[in-house]
Amino acid sequence: MHGVIGVSNDITLKPRGNVANLSDDIMTAMGRSWLFDKETVHVRAEGGKVILTGTVPNWHDRMLATTTAWSAAGTTDVENDLAIA
Repeated sequence: MHGVIGVSNDITLKPRGNVANLSDDIMTAMGRSWLFDKETVHVRAEGGKVILTGTVPNWHDRMLATTTAWSAAGTTDVENDLAIA
């Protein structure tokens, strides 16, 4: 590139979380909330991809489950297949 006299690299890499226990970590976080029933919400992790299945009572809880899954260290994708019952 004509005229460039310097380049600064301010990119930092975040270490990946431990994906081995990712589904357990998410279920523990959900368990701290009285909104989630462990019998109706199921979490499966395939690498960093989290898959949520089961039922929740309303749209707010469905979105809260998505946010909780994204908050877990190591999550790279969330597939929310929760049904509202």
